Amino acid sequence: MALDKETREEIRDFVKQKPRTVQEIAQMIGRSWRTADRYLEKMEKEEGYISRRTFRKGTRGALKISYWNNINSFSTSKVQEQLLKKIETGRKKEDFSPFDIYQSAEKDKRNAFMEKQRKENVEAKHDIFTLLRQAQEKIMFFSGDLSWVNLTYKDTNCLDVFRELSEEGINLFFLGRVDTGSMKNAEKLFDLKKSLKKDKIKVRHNEHPLRAFIVDNTFVQMKEMRKTDKDEESEKYLFYEIEDKKWIKWLEKVFWKLYRGSMPGEKRIEDLRTIENLERI
Repeated sequence: MALDKETREEIRDFVKQKPRTVQEIAQMIGRSWRTADRYLEKMEKEEGYISRRTFRKGTRGALKISYWNNINSFSTSKVQEQLLKKIETGRKKEDFSPFDIYQSAEKDKRNAFMEKQRKENVEAKHDIFTLLRQAQEKIMFFSGDLSWVNLTYKDTNCLDVFRELSEEGINLFFLGRVDTGSMKNAEKLFDLKKSLKKDKIKVRHNEHPLRAFIVDNTFVQMKEMRKTDKDEESEKYLFYEIEDKKWIKWLEKVFWKLYRGSMPGEKRIEDLRTIENLERI
């Protein structure tokens, strides 16, 4: 039985009150334990509202607990508090340097490098698609104008990789601008989404300064443009990679915090299409 909107809301409200076992949730919604467990797994992967934990895993007395993921109660250091403020108030990529995150990660769990790319070139220099294909559950994209849809590596287009990942059951979450400037990119994503059998692509409108993606809870890559002279033909990009679980978990919370307060991309596109003569601009 499919998970409908009403059942989602009932489960959210129930778990928000206090942590619940799968059996309690199954009884509340009138479904089997297996169905309730499947619903909770789906909600954990697709929404970020609910988290799950198994106690005594691997034993006959294993107990699965679902609890409310309160993203507003960050367990953070002073450094993270300051970084969160910068991210929440920033709008352009120049408003925040991901190096501030990179420098705080464990030294043996981080890596950084620089690439030069010709201006207006959307071909990746390093094999970024292999990083995306490592995902087992989800990828969260902090994007600017959703230009991921135009990225290529050798002869492979990123949209083909998104299709491949979606068909394998990987959830793809995009947080970026959906406006007149990025409308064409957003429409490419939505066209792909419509062609898929399962709804694995979610897009929300939000202006933020981060350019990064998170693969499951194991890996983060952040991108920063380095200022160059106007006369130079190429642009320099700094890439910061982190496998420090503490910072990955924190960035996931930042993502969900921005995501929950953002407008669904489909609604933005629908309203943008009401602007007369927009296609002529």
